[in-house]
Amino acid sequence: MASGNHPQRTLWSTDHVLLLVILAAGAVLRFYRIGDIPFTYDEYSALFRLHFEHFRDLITQGVMVDAHPAGVHVFLYYWTRLFGESEPMVKLPFIICGLASIYLGYIIGREWVNATAGLILALFLAVLQYPVMYSQIARPYISGMFLSLLMAWAWARVIKAQTRRPYLFLVIYIISSTLAAYNHHFSLLLTGLVWISGLFLIGKEKFKIYFIAGILIFILYIPHLPIFFRQLSYGGVEEWLGKPTPAFLAYYLGFILHFSPLMIITVVSLILAGWTFWRHKPPLKPALPVTGLIWFVITLIIGYIYSLRINSVLQFSVLIFTFPFLVLGLFSGIKNLKPGLKVILVVVFIGFSAATLIFKREYYRHFYLSGYEAVIHESAGANLKYGGRNITHIVNTHPRIHNYCMTKTGYEGRLHLLHLDSLGGGAQLKGKLQQINTPYLTVGWAEGFNLDEFQVIREVYPGVVGKKNGYAWEFWVLSRDSLPEGVPGAERIIFQTRQGFDGEVTGWGHSVGSDTCNGCPAPPCFCMDSKQEYSPGFSSHIRNIIAHHNNIIEVSALICPEEPFQDVLLVTDISRNGRSIHWSSSSARHFMNGTDRQVRIHHSVKLPDIETGAADTRIMVYLWNRQGSVFCLDDLSVTVREGNPFIYCLYEDF
Repeated sequence: MASGNHPQRTLWSTDHVLLLVILAAGAVLRFYRIGDIPFTYDEYSALFRLHFEHFRDLITQGVMVDAHPAGVHVFLYYWTRLFGESEPMVKLPFIICGLASIYLGYIIGREWVNATAGLILALFLAVLQYPVMYSQIARPYISGMFLSLLMAWAWARVIKAQTRRPYLFLVIYIISSTLAAYNHHFSLLLTGLVWISGLFLIGKEKFKIYFIAGILIFILYIPHLPIFFRQLSYGGVEEWLGKPTPAFLAYYLGFILHFSPLMIITVVSLILAGWTFWRHKPPLKPALPVTGLIWFVITLIIGYIYSLRINSVLQFSVLIFTFPFLVLGLFSGIKNLKPGLKVILVVVFIGFSAATLIFKREYYRHFYLSGYEAVIHESAGANLKYGGRNITHIVNTHPRIHNYCMTKTGYEGRLHLLHLDSLGGGAQLKGKLQQINTPYLTVGWAEGFNLDEFQVIREVYPGVVGKKNGYAWEFWVLSRDSLPEGVPGAERIIFQTRQGFDGEVTGWGHSVGSDTCNGCPAPPCFCMDSKQEYSPGFSSHIRNIIAHHNNIIEVSALICPEEPFQDVLLVTDISRNGRSIHWSSSSARHFMNGTDRQVRIHHSVKLPDIETGAADTRIMVYLWNRQGSVFCLDDLSVTVREGNPFIYCLYEDF
């Protein structure tokens, strides 16, 4: 039987059998209904940038317009030419990378610590949502993890000289390092960290050849430097990715462990047992696993500081390259356990992980349901239920993705869907909606929607007959007539308040309306002159008006503009300890057509995009008369409605 750091090497040892079980579990979770795994938005974006005849065009128009290095994009260019662009074939090499990473993780864990640590790392790479999901996405994440593991494995063998073929592993190290550099900017960062670490760990007799290997890796990367500097000028993805908060690491660790108390207790107990009851005797000399843990910490710190001071880039996906070394570092104190304990460990971990992945995270329900296709299927279903002549469909999805999905689902030419962009916005949108004579209207969107425009739609179609939603998509069935009294709708209102200037209202500043306001058809209202910069407003602790962090705040104001009228902003300001953490507004001009005596202004705040958890977080709502316009304010209202609980469910708890 194996003991210590020298595991048994027979073909059918306990370790090898357990590794096969882990690989099988990883394969089942990744290949399950492979034909039903949809493309993500990022995958569609990459595929649409592959259709070039010449390699130069691929680089200039397919790679340099994006923020990712050329490696995976060039691979996909040739792979899709050989095997086509179906979802299973595009994803297949990445699933294979995920499975190969499991095996490499076991080998590295066994060689750096012992077979038990190797099995634990293989478990983490096999059955958790983090590596499973990115194995099913054809983007440079799981490929980068595989290359990072291959690089680290060859690097360690070169450093420790525990092989009779040192130059073979030096070549593997150089090739894998170069490919990792071409894969992603964060795997490029890891490439540099690994090489620098080796300068401190390698023996003097091999220092020169190792240093030359680093120079060679840089030389091989030189062709990519123009692309690197071009992409570096783009900054980050701050238009949709917020800056990280101090709670980022806690969220990241929770995500890794499925936000499951059961998983957290299991893993923490295992770590503590590894460093107390099951620790090495004598104490381990953890040069390699501690070095790997340092790689993770440095990557996290660099990503965090860059995101705060320059532009947001830090997200879970970019930490996947160093994720295996985080796991190995945490479990580097564990001794090699007896076969019976290993069997229990593997069976329990696979059971807990698979159960929480499937039932708590509902991974296959949400990840396998494309919002783009769901909107189409739901529109077709509404057609059957209400009759095609009684219903109009509006969608807000990426046009090329929408056309692809219409063809894939077989509805092209059979289902008429209006794109929101074709209807304009604000007053123009309202005017076109008023020309629609169907009693029902559906609104579906994927990957984002201007909620201010949704409020405009609700002016014309106020009744909510049905609502469905999932990860990054929503679908509404609306009626032109409000629902009859006593008929339950599909919308849940959490909080509602209105200032009509006809009396005191809780939460609103003291203000008295006038019955003689010029131009106001429905007094009383509040008169704003050119010298009054701010209107009366609403203020409250955010915790007093919301029920969940996925709620949506909708603000509305009805004004009667007088000439000359410049502009007015409807503002929401969310603050903490007197410092604004989210300030946003809508312009009255966007909702004006130039003839209406009354203008309804809308503004919405999607709370899932804002960190509002602190008890001292407050919200203020008001009109900002920044250009000194004269108008009457007829009413201001604040409504909090239930949002989509699954909007970010693949990455957050729900």
